[in-house]
Amino acid sequence: MSPNPDYVYCTICGMALDDSTVVLAGPYWPTYDAIPPETQMSNLEVIRYAAEVDHYPGKLFLLPSREEVYPQHPYHIDSQSDKHWDTAKAKMYIGIHAACDNLAQRALKSASNTRISSISDLWFTLERRCASYLEQRLLERPSPTDMNYVPPIPNNSPGQPLSLGFERYYVPVYCMEQWGDEWEGWWDENPIKISELTPKLISNLERLDDSSVQVSTEASPEQIADYVDNFFRDTQLFLKGDNNISQSIWKEIFLQIPFLLDLNVEAMNIKTGSDAGDSEKWNWEKLTRQVMSSPHAPPPDAASYRDEGVWSYNDVGLDVPGGFTNRRRIWQILEDMSPNDVQAGAVAGDTYTKWVVYAGASKESLSKVGEVARTGFETKYSLPSGSEWVKVGAFAGDDHLRNSSVVPVTK
Repeated sequence: MSPNPDYVYCTICGMALDDSTVVLAGPYWPTYDAIPPETQMSNLEVIRYAAEVDHYPGKLFLLPSREEVYPQHPYHIDSQSDKHWDTAKAKMYIGIHAACDNLAQRALKSASNTRISSISDLWFTLERRCASYLEQRLLERPSPTDMNYVPPIPNNSPGQPLSLGFERYYVPVYCMEQWGDEWEGWWDENPIKISELTPKLISNLERLDDSSVQVSTEASPEQIADYVDNFFRDTQLFLKGDNNISQSIWKEIFLQIPFLLDLNVEAMNIKTGSDAGDSEKWNWEKLTRQVMSSPHAPPPDAASYRDEGVWSYNDVGLDVPGGFTNRRRIWQILEDMSPNDVQAGAVAGDTYTKWVVYAGASKESLSKVGEVARTGFETKYSLPSGSEWVKVGAFAGDDHLRNSSVVPVTK
């Protein structure tokens, strides 16, 4: 994927930045340098700016000073003004939508998100993703013309070998790249200011037939297990031995879904009743499972048939505004995050001594291109013709492989 350099992109959600933009500034560690231990990472100072977006080429102006910066690009540390980042050799500015910043702040406080819980965690996650991409770029692009990019993120599930790409931004890459072949979709809609959200959700709530209880299969138990567990832990209630959950409890779980931040509970109660007996008349389980169903990656050829195959809430029969679908996408991206999930760089005390570079037409046919010593990391290599994938293996002092990542070639 090669985004149009005339635009700048949100490091959280991958889409082009707009008039409502926030810039985070913090320390940056090149991958050939050691990163501080986890105990030091928890107290990172991250500075937040309002910013103005400019195009042709894409850049940002910090407000109110109007200092011009290029996001996701390393800057030298100023020994006087940047003393709070004295553990790093560089600093970086990261641009994000104000809406994504809003959702990130809420996600950090959510009990369901246990992998990132502070602004330091968020910064380190985004900064490492940029560092991983810049490491790849030095190897495969001898003369980069721009620094406006969307960093590859993990495609793999936890416990699987690391694989980086763009699938888990959950939108077609054509709509991220901004080369003119994108098309409008729910991913362009505001995920915070959503009109008529509560009435739309109410219209999806089904009344239960007194003679039967309908069971929903829109989302698997695994998809909502954390939410259910957190609900029972926080309320000090316990599941019955048969694990059946009443509709009144499903309603309470629904009302605590963390990304339903603007739900009008009073309007919901007027429609459905507020006591437990009234709740049993409605299929709260189905609505809860629908709302909490997870997005999935779009097919590689999504552009050939536009929206067909691209995830939306329509997949589970839920009719909601497009902005809410976009909110669910961004929330999932935040829940997918964990600090240094791209495994970039070495922790202090375990510094890498060399990198071995592999390339090939597929992940299964990689061959060695060369070795890069730590002190000569900026060595350039010409990749074999037809190379689509690059693997960088990091070795420590005992000459054993300590870390590796496989990433697509950026053309």
